[in-house]
Amino acid sequence: MAAQAEVAAMEAPLEAELEAELDLEGAELEEVDVHIQENLEDALVQEALQTGVDLRQYSRQVELELQEVERASIQDYIRESENIAELHNQISACDAILE
Repeated sequence: MAAQAEVAAMEAPLEAELEAELDLEGAELEEVDVHIQENLEDALVQEALQTGVDLRQYSRQVELELQEVERASIQDYIRESENIAELHNQISACDAILE
């Protein structure tokens, strides 16, 4: 009897932890369901599904385009770095005057 009580006492926290994890997973799954439903209602997603677009390929293409835009943006910042530094210096000078 005592051994069974010890086992039960040890299992209780584990069961409580497992139930908490299951509740958390259930809540996360509900959030995923809501997110999926919102995306399915999106006009672009509906159009892609109706026209039979391979969403994996489309996703890869969008990712590549984003990488290209990111590289171009970085190059713009590099080209304008001297102007940005000069602007910073002018702002600092104005701040010093105002103080």
